[in-house]
Amino acid sequence: MSGWRWNRRTATVIVACVLAIQIATPLSVLIFGPDDYPGRFGWQMYATSPQANKYTVHTDAGAEDVTASQFMAVPRADLPLEALLPPHLCQVIDGAIRVTWEEGEHEC
Repeated sequence: MSGWRWNRRTATVIVACVLAIQIATPLSVLIFGPDDYPGRFGWQMYATSPQANKYTVHTDAGAEDVTASQFMAVPRADLPLEALLPPHLCQVIDGAIRVTWEEGEHEC
């Protein structure tokens, strides 16, 4: 009876190849993939936020200081808060006319 026989070296090579594919595929996506979206890799949750944290919402009644942490559970450094948070503040705060922060201003 002639058949294919397993030996230890063949099994080791097959297991090593399968592991190499399972490791190389996500790493290649991480290294060579597009950088314009938050990925599934977890480094973002440990990144600090260099963006403005204090915003001033100007209304007819006066000015109100708010922070990003009042509207976000975890501020992420990979999201452009200056582009996303001021329009949101204009929608959720009644009578908002304009939102200012250290580096900019947004008209509602």
